[in-house]
Amino acid sequence: MNRRSQGGGSDAILDFADRLRSSRKAQPEEQRTFENWVVFSVSGRALALPVSHVREILRLEQLTGVPNAPQPVAGVMNLRGHVLPVVDTHVLLGLPHSPVTDASRVLIFLLNNRSIGLVVDDVTGLEKLQVELVQTVAQGEPLASLSKGVFPRGDDQPLLLLNPVRLLTGDHLAPN
Repeated sequence: MNRRSQGGGSDAILDFADRLRSSRKAQPEEQRTFENWVVFSVSGRALALPVSHVREILRLEQLTGVPNAPQPVAGVMNLRGHVLPVVDTHVLLGLPHSPVTDASRVLIFLLNNRSIGLVVDDVTGLEKLQVELVQTVAQGEPLASLSKGVFPRGDDQPLLLLNPVRLLTGDHLAPN
């Protein structure tokens, strides 16, 4: 048996290659972009901040109160010789207050070359999220103005992705 009778010869191979190439062009490759987020909870809400805005995570230590500080500021703490303002995230987000537990943490949040502590109920970890799967925030969501979107998860509560710039700026902050 010669090669031409087995599959049509070299012309058949080239035709087959052309068909494969044209079928690949018809199907665009799926674009996937991933971002890392620090996932935490406040008053039972699953929230996240981009890892690029979180410098470190610390245990919640005793805070020193500061008279006349803006309302969400819970106090200050010493961070390796530097005074760090610490914000009560419950007050900041207008969520019910939760008791401090062993799981409570302070996220050292970076914004415009400033470090600010954010008290959270717990930190559940770091998640790599596919950007293309982020959805718009549901109408009526109280934290919609502070978010970049929601990420659906297997459990019943989607992950609210906070916009780091809007978090500490804007109309949601209570006046002094």
